[in-house]
Amino acid sequence: MNNYWEHRDEINRLFNAPQHRPLKYTAFAVIVLCIAAQIALIIWNDDISEHAKLFTQGCIGVGAVVFVILAGIWTYRVFADYFHQQYGNPRHNR
Repeated sequence: MNNYWEHRDEINRLFNAPQHRPLKYTAFAVIVLCIAAQIALIIWNDDISEHAKLFTQGCIGVGAVVFVILAGIWTYRVFADYFHQQYGNPRHNR
């Protein structure tokens, strides 16, 4: 854990790097849409049919899975860049 605190600023800089911003904004947009759909489902609970509720809940679930995948890819790319900067590319060191 001490190693993280020593390099925390570098890792945070990479999380906000321009090459990672599109993925970050896409992940945040997906989760915002899921939250908005969930709030709409709560507000108009009595006004929509059961089929529409089930469809909306399914879309929300798929959106949540997409968000988790995008956040995982974003984290992987950031830490891959960090390790490449720290240790170089091991394939080229042979």
